[in-house]
Amino acid sequence: GDTLNAPKQAAPHTRPDLEDELGYALALGYRFTPALGLEVNYGRTESDADVLPSVTVRNSRLSLDGYYAFNTESAFSPYVLLGVGQTRIKTALTAGVEDTLAEAGIGAFYRFNQNVALRAELRNVHNIDETLNDQLALVGLEFSPGGAAAKADEPAQQPEQAQEEAPV
Repeated sequence: GDTLNAPKQAAPHTRPDLEDELGYALALGYRFTPALGLEVNYGRTESDADVLPSVTVRNSRLSLDGYYAFNTESAFSPYVLLGVGQTRIKTALTAGVEDTLAEAGIGAFYRFNQNVALRAELRNVHNIDETLNDQLALVGLEFSPGGAAAKADEPAQQPEQAQEEAPV
């Protein structure tokens, strides 16, 4: 065989294939205005490795995400999201590899009231170190403690009353 003219094979990727796996995420955030918020997001996925099915691969992701929501006076409020973070991929055979992430997404809140909302999101996660992209579909509930209470605790503004000074 002529090995000099054989087509070059692509180098095998260094990260296991975790396609179509279920996982979970938890976010804790602060809403600066009804439209602008910042949150810390932790997500985790576990699956079997594509090369060694008996080896479990754990992918943990931690990010800082900012979002801007539109139509905030309505029950349905779409938003855009940008974030940066770190991922750690670990198996029983490896100590773990950490990579830097950049994230962008779109989603929507459906608010049942000021404290509870259904949240759906599509997010692209770009692994900067490995030049890989993953897409996430997220569905969850958002709890905003103090949403209605914060407005109830504010004292009602009293209209200013004109006062006349009595001549002395």
